[in-house]
Amino acid sequence: MSKDPAALVYMDKWIAATNGMKSAFRAWYFDLILYQFDNGPIPNDIDTMAGICRVLPSEYDLFNQMVKQVVKQKFNQKEDGSWYNEFAEQVISKRKSFKEKRTKSSNIGVVVKMAKKLPACTDKVIELLKSKLYNLSIEEIEKFKNNHVLNQTVNQMVNLYIDEDVNVNKDIYSEEGGVGEETISDKAYNVLKKQSPAWIESFEMRVKKQIQDYEVFKTNFEYAVAKEDITHDNLKLLKMRLEKLYTNWDKTKKINGKPKKQLSNQR
Repeated sequence: MSKDPAALVYMDKWIAATNGMKSAFRAWYFDLILYQFDNGPIPNDIDTMAGICRVLPSEYDLFNQMVKQVVKQKFNQKEDGSWYNEFAEQVISKRKSFKEKRTKSSNIGVVVKMAKKLPACTDKVIELLKSKLYNLSIEEIEKFKNNHVLNQTVNQMVNLYIDEDVNVNKDIYSEEGGVGEETISDKAYNVLKKQSPAWIESFEMRVKKQIQDYEVFKTNFEYAVAKEDITHDNLKLLKMRLEKLYTNWDKTKKINGKPKKQLSNQR
């Protein structure tokens, strides 16, 4: 994070803290406060302090008085001997926390905006994603600006959402071909693959090479089936929904670096 260009000065605190000070003392005191905002604790060396405050040789004795009367009263010492003003330290800490929160919110906003372009990223998934991101550091959030990482994460969340919300007692074709109870592994795509293997094989040959992440595409299909409450025994409707998803894919995806519409025109 870049260095903060601002130093917050509270007028009431400043007036109260410097009331009755000599003008030179007040100026040097302010220089030391600004140094702390910019660089951290002040070195425990009077010559270094004099350099920070741009003290002239003729002012050195007066500056020494300021160190004894002001620095030792208004500043605390750390274990290494350096000096810090406690109130300024609190202001710096709060300002740092504010900047970190603002930077985190900004980065989360970018990731969420990217995620909303994914077909399966509903309001529910967005809330799950936000909750996850708010618990991460800024550096960790930055990683989600990578499309592949974001796709994987959204894919996992959509799967979680489907597994929680799909009615496990819905009637579907079982592995033996009859009606049975749905299990987590019996997703709509698997049902199509079992019941219409030739159709799925033809579909995959036609579209699979054009879709960058086919597993994400399948997850989007599962979500659509669950959301629209399509029963797994309605193979005709399942096929139509899969075709519809592929037809609309060009609105949010690019295939091999080109919009899908361009590839369609080339066929």
